[in-house]
Amino acid sequence: MSHETNNAMSNQSGSAMSIETGSEMNRLMEIENLSKVFDDKAGVSEILKDVNLSVREREFLCILGPSGCGKTTLLRCIAGFEAYQGSIRIDGRERSGPV
Repeated sequence: MSHETNNAMSNQSGSAMSIETGSEMNRLMEIENLSKVFDDKAGVSEILKDVNLSVREREFLCILGPSGCGKTTLLRCIAGFEAYQGSIRIDGRERSGPV
């Protein structure tokens, strides 16, 4: 397989995440510059920072990482359960945030 992969996911240490895979097949999901910040009594926590990924037909995506790195928050943003900054497109349609 000739896939190019560029990985990065924001975690509590603030490192950025970017995933680009595959060829020019139809993109089923595209995420660009996704960021999520929680503001609570403890202060501001940047959970996701500049997440970029693209999933195309016949691709399988697995999100792995330690507890607290933002996996569930990313999935909640994709599902439309969380407000976020950035862009999420499913089958070419822009997600507008929480439903």
